[in-house]
Amino acid sequence: MRISNRFSPLDDELSISYVMRLAFANGFPNETDFLTAFVSTDNGLQHTNDFCLDTKALADKINIMDPIEQLAQTTVIPALWPLLPASMQDRHIRKAFNGCKRFGSDKVNLLTPQLHYCPECMKQDNYLHRIHNVPGIYYCPFHKTILRNFHDNSEVIPLVSYEAQAAYQELFIALLKKWIKADYRASKQALVKRVRDMTSVPIYKYLSDILSEYGIDDYSAARLSSSLNSYMPGVPMHILTMLFGTVFPSADLLMDYLAKVSESYDLEEVSPEEYDLLNRTSFGVIHLRHKACGHSFYTTENSIREGWLCPRCDAQLSDQDFFEQIVAHKGRGEYRIKKGYRGLRYKVALEHSCGQLLEVSASKYLYYGAKCACTHTLLLSDADKQVREAGNFRLLSFSGTDKDATILSEDCGHTFVFHYAKFIRHPCCKACSPRCPDEDMFRKELYDLVGNEYELVGSYTTRLAETMFLHKTCGRTFSMRPSHILTGHRCPCCIRQYRKSEFAEFVDAYTCGRYEVKSFVGKSKALILDKSSGQEMLDERCFIIQELTRPTPSSRYPHEKPPDKPLLLASDRVLAAIQELYPDPDSIITTRGIQVSGLSTKQIGRIMANQLTKLNVLERIGPGTYKYKER
Repeated sequence: MRISNRFSPLDDELSISYVMRLAFANGFPNETDFLTAFVSTDNGLQHTNDFCLDTKALADKINIMDPIEQLAQTTVIPALWPLLPASMQDRHIRKAFNGCKRFGSDKVNLLTPQLHYCPECMKQDNYLHRIHNVPGIYYCPFHKTILRNFHDNSEVIPLVSYEAQAAYQELFIALLKKWIKADYRASKQALVKRVRDMTSVPIYKYLSDILSEYGIDDYSAARLSSSLNSYMPGVPMHILTMLFGTVFPSADLLMDYLAKVSESYDLEEVSPEEYDLLNRTSFGVIHLRHKACGHSFYTTENSIREGWLCPRCDAQLSDQDFFEQIVAHKGRGEYRIKKGYRGLRYKVALEHSCGQLLEVSASKYLYYGAKCACTHTLLLSDADKQVREAGNFRLLSFSGTDKDATILSEDCGHTFVFHYAKFIRHPCCKACSPRCPDEDMFRKELYDLVGNEYELVGSYTTRLAETMFLHKTCGRTFSMRPSHILTGHRCPCCIRQYRKSEFAEFVDAYTCGRYEVKSFVGKSKALILDKSSGQEMLDERCFIIQELTRPTPSSRYPHEKPPDKPLLLASDRVLAAIQELYPDPDSIITTRGIQVSGLSTKQIGRIMANQLTKLNVLERIGPGTYKYKER
């Protein structure tokens, strides 16, 4: 039974939208009945939102375009292909073309768990667009309107502004039209190389700052380093699209960098003798015919390498026999099965040729790159190559990636000992830029920030270990991490709380108008605009205050200091009025006669009683009566 009314998908049309139009044109009330009639009951609308479960069967029934062409033109897979690990790419292809359910292949994560649409595009075109269903896209790139959920018509909750999305959406608009050959491992190497070429800031600190600028503060540099360096990226797909789309504003730039790291990810093309090669695409999907049974199927080169062979023949094997076949191919004959397959969640035991026993869940071995520990050992030549690629460095001694290595910086001539893996993540001379300075270096850094106002009185070990500080202005000692005091935190008894309006005035007054507060982010951050360069910077408010008031020049916020200290806080203005009215240090002070613009006598009294006494400026000697605090 063939489909009578057939037509091609429209430009950028999502496959489920294409199926809906086919169903309506052929007299079916819904897409479920249509797929059940023309594809199969099992492979009907058990499909995902991004493509039908059996793309090949549907393409054969429509008989207009090649199944690969249909997948490329009606799904979001081309856009997200470079961000998927090889094993995830394999599962998507097996699911799309073979309806494979073996070993959880049909349980692959949805690329578009919910369908989105633009109301303006729907009025014009009346179909669902692929670009609206790419993770991380919250606004229509053409109309700048917030997208809506297709099933309940509710608005999508955007995580970023349209301006932020505009910074990363172009890559995925281009990738939808250009399916490129790359997996996550290759793309991540290209990302690292690109960031190193762009900036001297540590890679994952730079990526963390990108997300912070977009208002996403959940990903520190350490978290991103751990998540992005795993075989399966430990961050959601929308975070990956933001990072890659920002670093690579065009598909051509991504392809250029993929070519630069090609030596580390290109694999030899497979042409197994027992199969006829019918077609090989430029992005790694191949069309094979099994000579023994005559069955033709689509797969990936990596699937063949890992033992996922002819789907028809594999279906006749038991789970245990099929698992043995995968181990034989995936492990290149280096593993012997000691405990066999009982389910994806159960552990298997594999003995490696080195004699060690690998005990992991079957899913980790099949899909998450689990290998014997000895295979992760890096040769000295490879380690030296990594160090040289990190910069102008030379490896002098090496005993393992999880141990200290001796490295020479050829720029400054320093030789230092540092943890190898940590150095590769953040390559710089650790003698010139130590992450954990000693006590003398910390005291100098503290003096540059606050002058003589604060003093270290406790013992210093690391920046993360709390110690005691003396605030000489109020005479109090307090406990705080050195890292906190270096980022703007101060004496908890004397901390000045600026309202948002006061903070904006503070920034303008202390920089003679060079900087402007664009917006406030969360409870503690502010987005600052440098009017001279147009650059925007997002920082903690306490850090901004520190950089603008420090006695030494700030590299983050260079500015011209005002001739007189601006009095922006109400407590500062009240204190200035008191000192003008009572210049004698032995004066008895009352609220009578003190006048401050914008404050009533009652408000002045509260400020004197609550704030100036806590700041150790005034001492209460009776109801409404004060004297200057002795210093």
